[in-house]
Amino acid sequence: MGIQNMGMVLLAAGIALCMFEYTLEFGATQAHMGSVKIFKLAGLLSLVQAALLLLSILFSILILQTDQPFWTNKILHGIITALLLYYALTVLKGAVKGDGFEERRQGEPQLREIFRQGLRAGGKTFAAGMAAWYLGRHNLWQPLSLWAVLFAAAAGGLMYGFWYGTRWRKQICFAEGILLLLMGLGVFVRR
Repeated sequence: MGIQNMGMVLLAAGIALCMFEYTLEFGATQAHMGSVKIFKLAGLLSLVQAALLLLSILFSILILQTDQPFWTNKILHGIITALLLYYALTVLKGAVKGDGFEERRQGEPQLREIFRQGLRAGGKTFAAGMAAWYLGRHNLWQPLSLWAVLFAAAAGGLMYGFWYGTRWRKQICFAEGILLLLMGLGVFVRR
């Protein structure tokens, strides 16, 4: 397995755990959860993620459109590394500290709340999209495959949260942080 493929696996696993962790909170507060509701909520949440992935690709393309490809590649490399390391350290801090989430059942969320929840993972998704574009040598396939992983993770997180609540949340955050840290360090050492 090549370094790029290994990087994509780490990236996909880290961002999937991020989405899983966010949506298990969402699932833990729902009064009823059927398969139609799971796919509807996961679809809406992943639609926000798809928009952020496309924005990250456009941002990466804009950076690379200058006359100095060496320097723009270094700038893109630095931005991706900084974002991944920042999010990894933030997640690890949250895993150690915890946040005291209160589980309480409520009705179906409004569309605004669904999009707000989708944007909570937005920065990580944006960084992951840039990293996927960069690691994939400017291929659209990698960011789109991330979207499929995010949809599956959102559906899984909703189901898990509904049935088990936020049990194992700190361990999920810790694993997510380690994967993002490894990915950030991997991008950093890649030349």
